[in-house]
Amino acid sequence: MVAENLVVPNLNQGASVTSTIRGVIRGKTIELIEDLGLSEGQEIEVIVRVREPRPEWGQGIVNSAGGMVPHWTPEDDQILADIERDRRRLGRREIPE
Repeated sequence: MVAENLVVPNLNQGASVTSTIRGVIRGKTIELIEDLGLSEGQEIEVIVRVREPRPEWGQGIVNSAGGMVPHWTPEDDQILADIERDRRRLGRREIPE
């Protein structure tokens, strides 16, 4: 679980400052990923919001392309390979002098 939106009172100005800091729950302790820059013993108010884990990069494409799996053929793979090859070739045209 990740803690975010730690409300840090600024006693010098009498107002509260809100900072978003990520952390990890370890038992009853929230281990912050970065230093808050506060004095030891400074009291703070913590609002905890659970952060959902992000899917691995590229997983969205795999999920969305999954609907075509029953209909996809080796010929479709070849068509896409031909298109990719043509795009790369066309992107490397020589400029006339």
